Amino acid sequence: MLRAISIFFELSTLALGLSGGSTISTALMLLVAVVTVLAIFSTTNRGRRWLGAMGVSNFRIKRIPAEDLEFLLDSCGRDTAEVKRRLEAERIRYPALDEAQIYRKAIRREIRGRRNPSDRLEARAIHEPMKEDK
Repeated sequence: MLRAISIFFELSTLALGLSGGSTISTALMLLVAVVTVLAIFSTTNRGRRWLGAMGVSNFRIKRIPAEDLEFLLDSCGRDTAEVKRRLEAERIRYPALDEAQIYRKAIRREIRGRRNPSDRLEARAIHEPMKEDK
């Protein structure tokens, strides 16, 4: 991070030196550089962990990537009702997770089912509704 700031500072002083800038504009450029680097750093995993440790709220929006939805739709034969059943089963199993994490759990369960057919039977039993005996 310090290296990025020093490189940006060197480039800005070079640009300001060519245009005849003053120390105020150099200080302003340094301030802009520091804020920019901190903003970029806060979007990384380590930066988010540091923000969480400092007590700053997490600005990251939890969203469902389109690839996750497409994967589940493909694995369920494009049946949206089956995708909803699988997500609801994961939601019941893990009530503390947000929507994106529930999608990830359902995807992991599908991948495990592909690797081990006995897990797939177990997953199918979990996702299918109970049928009453008559």
